[in-house]
Order: sequence, then C-alpha cells, then structure tokens
Amino acid sequence: MRICSSWGRLAAAFVLAGLLAAPASAVETEWSFDDNTLAPKSTDHPITSMTFLLDTETAVTFGTASSYGLPAMPGGDATAMHFNPFTNAQGLAVYDIAPPNGTLPDMSPALGVNSYTMAWDVLIPNVTGFMSFYQTLPDNSNDGDFFLRNDGGIGISGNYDNTTPPNNWATWTRVVLSIDPVNHLFNKYINGTLVEAQPHEDADFDNRWTLYPDGSANDPPFADFFVLADEDGETLEGYISNYYFTDKVVDSATIAAWGGADADGIVPDVVIKPGDVNFDGIVNIFDINFVSSNWNETGPDGDANHDGIVNIFDINLISANWTPAGATAVPEPATVGLLLVGAALVGIGRKRFGAK
Repeated sequence: MRICSSWGRLAAAFVLAGLLAAPASAVETEWSFDDNTLAPKSTDHPITSMTFLLDTETAVTFGTASSYGLPAMPGGDATAMHFNPFTNAQGLAVYDIAPPNGTLPDMSPALGVNSYTMAWDVLIPNVTGFMSFYQTLPDNSNDGDFFLRNDGGIGISGNYDNTTPPNNWATWTRVVLSIDPVNHLFNKYINGTLVEAQPHEDADFDNRWTLYPDGSANDPPFADFFVLADEDGETLEGYISNYYFTDKVVDSATIAAWGGADADGIVPDVVIKPGDVNFDGIVNIFDINFVSSNWNETGPDGDANHDGIVNIFDINLISANWTPAGATAVPEPATVGLLLVGAALVGIGRKRFGAK
C-alpha cells in the first residue's frame, strides 16, 4: 500500500507538471573570499570556477575586516580579500558561469549569457582614478565594462550620474549591476538604491556586455570574463568581501531588499536543496516539469544529481526530497515500478526548450 501511495502521489505530480508552466530557471553563485581560496561560498552551478589570472595571487591577501582594521559591517566580522592595483595581466578569471540565454530578432537562440545581475561588496580607501569592476573580453585587450570613477560615480561611456562622494567608498559599499537586453538597459545600484537605469544600445543580445557561456574555449590566460580587470590597468587598491552572479535581471524591489554590504553575504539564503533544479527554494512539481523539459539532455538544466544526463535518477532525487509548501507527506524514494511509471509519464508530457 505504501508503494502504491507513493506511485499515486508522484503520478499526480507528473500530471500537474504537464499542466503547469515551470518558473524560469536561473543559476546563482556567490563568493565570500575566505579560506585563502577563490572557491564559491555557494552555487547551484557546480561547473563554475574563479581563478587568479597569471601572477594575480601575488597582489592579494585574505583576512577579515577586523584583521585589516576596516570598518565593521552588519552580520559580523566579514571575510575579505585585499587587492593592490592590478596590472593588465592580472584579475580574477571566471569560467562556465551560466548557459546561454535570450533569443535573437530572427528567433534563433542567442549564443552568450545576455541577461544577468552582478553584485560586489567593496571598500575602496582612495578613489583617485578609475576602477574596473569587470571585463567581458576574454583576452582583456579592450576597455573594461563597468567602472568606479574618481568623482565617486559608477557607470560607463561617460555616464556617471547621481554620484557617491569619493570618501564614501572608504566604507563598505554594495554595488549592483543588471544587464537587461530586452529593454536595452544598464541598471546601476548603490546600497540597494537605483542610481540609474541607463539606456545603452550595446546592452543588447550577443553584444558588448554579453558573457561567454558554459563550455567556451577560453583557456587561461583567457577567461569567459574577468572581475576587477582592465586592459590598461585602470584599477585601484581595495577590498572585496562578497561577489554574486545570477543569470537573470533581478528586479529593483529585490535589490532594495538586499540593501547595503553585509558580512552574511549578498544573497545569504543561496542554499540549494537536493532536487531543486529550478532553484526556487522548494522541491515540487515545477522541478519535475523542468526535468521533463530537458529529458535525456546532458544538463546542467534539470540534472539534479549532476551525473551528466537528465533521466529517471533525477526524478528519483526529486521524489526523495519532495518538500512542497504545506506538505504533510513526502514521497518515498522510487522503486523499479515507480521508475517505470515516472519514465512513461515524462515521455508523454515532454517538451523541448531552446536557450533560456
């Protein structure tokens, strides 16, 4: 009876999954620069990595706000990485941050990561010139793509309106940038407040601010993109406590709720539950629907157990970790019969998607 009951619950979930549209998937990765490494603090995209470009490691040290004699921030004694001004051969190289997203005007899938949001918790003691927050070109051979300017403003292309006084950067500051290619916007925030939704023609699909996606052939010293890098060394001394990336345009209300710099991180609740393949915080029918939509693909979309293939074992993991809001019963791990029922239902309800 218990097995039959489990079948019934999971079968019902599959039927509902075919009727309900799954929320859009997104990836999230956050670094907190502790333990003298560049390993992510949290990620739901396990192939993502960050490394030092060439001899960058000689230009940085790791510690805490108190060990550096820096101002405190909410949440406790923050971990931090101190960086000297980087040369054009230095920076933090990032690889395999996300799959491509977006659709071109001819309705073909875009080739790169076009919609995304980044956030930095930084402290810059002396704002005496320009500092590049990141660089999209894989060989760092052109100008960076988002800067802090010597008057305290953040922006690009001469547009640094609504500036923050330079001495304010000697306290911990949260900077957020979102690239919205649908509306051609370059959205800039300081401590949760929108500085400007800057229109820019290059904020388009597969254009200047597009990032190279998973699997790009950008081996060191190249990268899919760089953090704190610029082709002619327009960088400054400073400290970074947190850096966050997600491949979606985060809305203003959410960024306002993030607020200012915090020792707990930018998105402290980035905790990925086993089976939560659409990363909405719970394991339910929407995760089954997402697996169904990517059936027999290599992932990472839908690959709950990260074995390189989206199949019945991912359904099994979802079943074992079923946690819908308000649920009083959790489906048991799948048996052979459950696998067969699940496979048949997925085959019936399957549909394909292109780039997210």
